[in-house]
Amino acid sequence: MDILDKLKNREEIYYPIERNRNMDVRFTLYDAFLAKKRFERFAPLFMEAFEEIDGPCYYKSDLYKSKLGAELYLKLDSELKVAHSVKARGGFNEVMVKVEDVLKENNTLDKFDELSLDDIRKIMAAYTIEVSSTGNLGLSIGLCAKAFGFKAKVHMSRDAKDWKKKLLREVGAEVIEYDSDYTYAVKMGRLSAEQNHMSYFVDDEMSEKLFLGYAASIFEVAEQVASSGLIPSDDEPLHVFLPCGVGGAPGGIAFALRSFFKDSVRIYFVEPTEYPCMLYSFVHGEAASVNDIGLGGKTIADGLACSAPSKLVFPIVDSLIDGFFSFNDESILRAKKDIEEIDEKVVEASSAAALLAYEKINRPKNSILWITGSNVDK
Repeated sequence: MDILDKLKNREEIYYPIERNRNMDVRFTLYDAFLAKKRFERFAPLFMEAFEEIDGPCYYKSDLYKSKLGAELYLKLDSELKVAHSVKARGGFNEVMVKVEDVLKENNTLDKFDELSLDDIRKIMAAYTIEVSSTGNLGLSIGLCAKAFGFKAKVHMSRDAKDWKKKLLREVGAEVIEYDSDYTYAVKMGRLSAEQNHMSYFVDDEMSEKLFLGYAASIFEVAEQVASSGLIPSDDEPLHVFLPCGVGGAPGGIAFALRSFFKDSVRIYFVEPTEYPCMLYSFVHGEAASVNDIGLGGKTIADGLACSAPSKLVFPIVDSLIDGFFSFNDESILRAKKDIEEIDEKVVEASSAAALLAYEKINRPKNSILWITGSNVDK
């Protein structure tokens, strides 16, 4: 059956690709390193803003040795402090850059080390940060923006969970709900920000700041891989399975993995059969919406419910990854149950999909399932 027919029929798919080895990306690992240094520079402020955070390396997560496979690890971004997901990395970096930009505009950036959190909050109070989200990015941006004194407006698609909206409202963020999908929420978020010259819209589809925040994870991952005794090589590469929604987070991570490990890593994107936006666009030949082929309904993998791919990541996806997977809700729920019962780790369904890809290609050695979603089960 033709791949497009399989997509339309919501069939589960493994679609390997021949990777383009000419990665035409304007970023380097040094750009990711600068994001890492920004996390460290802001660490004292975060420790003051969030009592949960302990120490300057709060943005790190564990590489957990799984019981689901002999050489299988879970990268537990689900347990990142405050925002509880991979989105903490990109979202926090985006907000921190905005803080730096505003301080520069106010001629106070050179006095950064002398400023207290209250000083920064007073300056940021005149500005608004807006973002559109299926849940986790909105949580990351909203919580961080409010912590630094911004007004925050979070445009939530119909897929966003109630507990995330409740938590945002508790810290004073304005949550706007839409009975439509992520793409529509993005459209409305952009329109809202355009009406206020003091408002800044976080563009999940195109943001380099989000991308590099995600990429900054490479420095901890490289260290954790080495300390776990994994020795990736061209003959026995590291295998990394990344849940993919719009593609910004897995794109940033894949870029960093590819830049660091070169040909000693195999990277796969995992999508729900209802929203295989990156795979569909790849097959189609250009960025497109799965709505065009009758997809885009409800899915248990709400964090991956994005109709169209990131315009920043899609043009380079063939140089980053080695294949695509898509799985239906029934399979994803089974994987979620396995992770929670065997490894005793609470994960969102969106993250659990990575386990299915690992199983599909016969549990390769040296594997990491990137657990991107929240461990807060509400």
